[in-house]
Amino acid sequence: MPNIVNSIEANGALFFTAFTQEHGLELWQTDGTPAGTKLFLDIEPGAGISYPFIFKPFYNGFGGLNRQLYQGNKFFFSAFNGSTGFELYVSDGTLPGTKMVKDIYPGYFDGLQNLSFFYTRDHLYFNAQTPDHGDELWRTDGTAGNTRLTADLNTFPGIGSKASPVVIVGNRLLITGDDGDSGPAALHDLYALNGIEQPLPIRMTSFTGTTLPAGNLLQWSVAQATGFSRFEVWRSYDGSNFQKIGTVAYQPALANYQYTDNALPLDAAAIYYKLKLVDASGSAQFTHVVMLGRTKRNHNSIKVAQAGSSNIQLIYNLHKPGERAKILDLQGRILQSIQLPQAVGSQMIHLSHITRGAVLLVVVRTADGEILSEKTLLQ
Repeated sequence: MPNIVNSIEANGALFFTAFTQEHGLELWQTDGTPAGTKLFLDIEPGAGISYPFIFKPFYNGFGGLNRQLYQGNKFFFSAFNGSTGFELYVSDGTLPGTKMVKDIYPGYFDGLQNLSFFYTRDHLYFNAQTPDHGDELWRTDGTAGNTRLTADLNTFPGIGSKASPVVIVGNRLLITGDDGDSGPAALHDLYALNGIEQPLPIRMTSFTGTTLPAGNLLQWSVAQATGFSRFEVWRSYDGSNFQKIGTVAYQPALANYQYTDNALPLDAAAIYYKLKLVDASGSAQFTHVVMLGRTKRNHNSIKVAQAGSSNIQLIYNLHKPGERAKILDLQGRILQSIQLPQAVGSQMIHLSHITRGAVLLVVVRTADGEILSEKTLLQ
């Protein structure tokens, strides 16, 4: 059964959705002849249903269907696939020119739920959701690299504003959304994006992490930047709740940057990091998330014993000499750091500068990434 309402003309054909027992609900094409009417793309293979929804271009005003395609030859649509969920696709009416724009919510989760959208001359504005921001306003030019969050109206992590583009008045795109200030009432306010929004003035080329004895080393590179301010390092123990742990200033002469996190958590199976890119005006966006795991081996061990007033003795059996032991408080702050010259031995640690009765953590992070820890009460 065809749905001609959900259709668009492109590349000399009409593209529409239709349901068959063999292919489910998919995207079809026709040139007006029986021979030219056929399945265009089976996004959810077999009898599965991909539910394609075509984003028809509209005038930059109050309604009115515009037959002009995006950039003269393209249209966008949403579709479902069992591996990627509902995501955004772009097509020029040919199979080689049809692709998923970006897996906005990675994995089988739905990047698109609220199908609100608006075309401008250079971009498609649409509503999309991610685990960090919830459903917010995004924009794209049809490429993965230029598909990004545009407005985060509700800044509470993971809670979106359900932002929807409405209309262009003058050179301003008006949008509605709930910024969270009305509590459970979820009342939407009116916002405006001034002129043609410019992308964040920096291009990242890499962001990686490595587990080292001194801590977790984060490294990233930039290809170009203008009017840029700083990189903020954010960390999470569960992949959802992030906190800022440091800042690295942008330097025009540098292309490569790094940050070492040596205030390591002791009870997390994995540690997650992302960068917040902040320009000179305060505009910002987050990078992808880097996860660093931890492994444990049986041949390394430490034990802490009391050794009189304000002293402790660290007894250790390690695979390699030259490891470092760190004394931390329960907030993860490093109070003292010492090197262990031998692989097996004991070390007296004097802590007279620390208040008696404090609960301390003695941590050794080995060269092969293992974290050993012991809790002690300073007497």
